[in-house]
Amino acid sequence: MGGAQRQVDPGVLRAAQDVGGREVTVDTRTFEPDLAARQRLEDFLNQYLPTALGPIIYTKTCLYTLPPDRDFVLDALPGHQNCFMAVGAGHAFKFASLIGKILSELAIDGAAESNLEPFKLDRPALMAENPAKKFLV
Repeated sequence: MGGAQRQVDPGVLRAAQDVGGREVTVDTRTFEPDLAARQRLEDFLNQYLPTALGPIIYTKTCLYTLPPDRDFVLDALPGHQNCFMAVGAGHAFKFASLIGKILSELAIDGAAESNLEPFKLDRPALMAENPAKKFLV
C-alpha cells in the first residue's frame, strides 16, 4: 500500500463495491478491471444515483485480507503472548484509532477495556477447514 494518490477533479464521484470482486491471492491477482464488478456498480448507480453516473475516468483493483466472518482479528500471536496482532477485515482503516488503543492496552496492561472474545484468533470461523463466506457477491 502507499504511494502517490491519484488526484481527481472536484465533482467527480468515486465509487466502488465492497467485497465485489473475485476471490484472489497475491499470486492470482491481476490488475485488469473486473468487468462484472464494474457492471454491478454501474447498475447500482443507475438505479440509486442516476445523476451521479458519468464517464469512467479511472479504474483500479484493490486487494485486502478478509477473514471468512469479516470480523477483525485482535489477539496475541500464538506462542508469543507479548506480541499482538490486528487483521483489519478490509475495513480497519475506519477503526485505526480504536484498534491502536486496544493494541496499546494489550501491550501495556495485558488486557483491553473492550470485550475481544469475538475477535480472537482461535474463534470458530477461523478454525473451520472450509468456512462459509456469506458476504461474497
